[in-house]
Amino acid sequence: MVAVLRSHRVFAWFILSRLLILAGLAAVRTFAQNYLQDVLKVPNPAAETGQLMTILGLAVLLVILPAGFLADKVGRKRVNLFAVLLGTVGTTLMLTVGSYNALVFFAAIVGIAVGIFYSANWALAMDLIPAAEAALFLGLTNLATAGAGSLPGLSGL
Repeated sequence: MVAVLRSHRVFAWFILSRLLILAGLAAVRTFAQNYLQDVLKVPNPAAETGQLMTILGLAVLLVILPAGFLADKVGRKRVNLFAVLLGTVGTTLMLTVGSYNALVFFAAIVGIAVGIFYSANWALAMDLIPAAEAALFLGLTNLATAGAGSLPGLSGL
């Protein structure tokens, strides 16, 4: 596996960036309730977390298809970069808010970024994967996707 990634450096960077970006999203999902309870001190953190995740998910759904069309028109790398920058801004602003309503607003921005990222990132993966080794490379892509879900637990340490 290491030899494959060494011989396909652009794909290796793609895998690393996918892992880190999706780990950031998983961290939001993992620690949202703690943040609402400990920092914003909302009255019902569990319910508010559910609402927050619903808003984030709806934002993803609203942009995922148009983002795919956009990635086809202007290029996958550009759209990926825009999604990463938008998600970084949204996530950073989420950490600075003093109210639940502001948090919801910035979570919607993060959801938009995630929807754009999901569309453009999979399309970029298809561009980078050698056709003769598609199953291997898609497997590596899925390892990065699944691995990202476990990283937030380690960040708690």
